[in-house]
Amino acid sequence: MARTRPETGPILLVLLCFAQFMLVLDYSVVAVALPAMQQDLGINQGSAQWVFSAFSLAYGGFMISAGRAVDLLGAKRILLVGIVLFTVASALCGLAINGPMLFGARALQGLGAALVSPAALTLVTGSFAEGDARNRAFGIWGAVASTGMVAGNLVGGLLTGLASWEWVFGINVPIGVVVLVGVAVLVGRDEVAERRRTDVLGASLLTAGSVLVVSAVSRLADGLSVPVVLSGVLGIGLLAAFLVVERRVAEPIVRLSMFANPSIRYGNLLAAVGAASGLATTWFGTHSQSGSSKKPQWHTG
Repeated sequence: MARTRPETGPILLVLLCFAQFMLVLDYSVVAVALPAMQQDLGINQGSAQWVFSAFSLAYGGFMISAGRAVDLLGAKRILLVGIVLFTVASALCGLAINGPMLFGARALQGLGAALVSPAALTLVTGSFAEGDARNRAFGIWGAVASTGMVAGNLVGGLLTGLASWEWVFGINVPIGVVVLVGVAVLVGRDEVAERRRTDVLGASLLTAGSVLVVSAVSRLADGLSVPVVLSGVLGIGLLAAFLVVERRVAEPIVRLSMFANPSIRYGNLLAAVGAASGLATTWFGTHSQSGSSKKPQWHTG
């Protein structure tokens, strides 16, 4: 755990909230600007969803592995690497000249976000004493995240209307630089606990399975095909293998026993439902899909 001075806690919380705000804002602001991106970069309707899916694949696939990296390497180190990746990727998104370049930069953004989220939350936890102070910090953290999702619709519309879609990514650059400098100055050196064995097999199965499942779901927009089905089945198989491995290793990357706690189980369920409904509302509220009534057809390509 990185050491922070008590008097710097509130300032650090503001910086970390800015980082979280940037991550949440990024998704909804991109949804608003997507039609302009399609027109400017010549992205067809079937490929448009990869603006989101490329980010989601990297973010969801590497999130838990990034959390373990925080335990092994330290929150400050992982946060700084994540902020650099996310900021550089945001600049590359704004400079994209075609769809593939934008998709690749979005995947890099997702990887950076996967590193930032667990590291930032770890620093929030370690910067405030358990009890009222930490509860208030978590409350502020959650409120900022919710505000970012709502603000994205407004900010995206203003930036796209008054400037251009490139600025929905460019806005991340100054925020990222401020957070990077602030964390580097305010947070002390990482104090990593005693080294433990790394669940490499579990991390690999979880990451590969998550990527394959998310990829299959994302590609359903193009129709039901053999590659989509194979990707989904293989992904589910790898995730099932992950559950088996986690029950047998001494130091699992995810302790399945924690889900016996109703608060954790239902809390995660409500968070998933809330995120899914919020993102779906943003998508359908800002982007009309032509031919959306057409049913997916089976094809072999």
